[in-house]
Amino acid sequence: MAETITLEWQECWQAGTVGVMRRIAGMKNARRDKFAHRDRWENEVEGACAELAVARSFGKYWHSFAGDLSALPGDAGPIQVRWVKDPEGCLPVRPSDPDDARFYMVTGAMPTFTIIGYIHGRDARRREWYCDTPPPYWAVPQSALLPHVPDDLF
Repeated sequence: MAETITLEWQECWQAGTVGVMRRIAGMKNARRDKFAHRDRWENEVEGACAELAVARSFGKYWHSFAGDLSALPGDAGPIQVRWVKDPEGCLPVRPSDPDDARFYMVTGAMPTFTIIGYIHGRDARRREWYCDTPPPYWAVPQSALLPHVPDDLF
């Protein structure tokens, strides 16, 4: 069952600032965007807001980290958050993503986000969902996602 979270404006400010900092750090470090067809600024800002919304759904503090994200176990505690602009879209899972992580799909735009559901990385790698368009990834349909039920992941 999907859950809708409306962030407070102070939370939007916090997450939006983190998204901008992440984008600038990526530019400074010449980080290649895995999905170059997307608006990078929008993706970082809305993505950070989606992370905060998921953490809030679990009743946990969002780390709001803007540095080297590889040092963290996930986007919101131990889970990975994927913000998808299209409310009818699919959840992307990349070849480098860990098998044992939970990947949560979130849609919406500041300040309101909907947590659609999740899938484990290992379960996302089905042949029929594979997209070989650069960069390759699996596009998991929403109908295949497990329902979001806040539990004790943290």
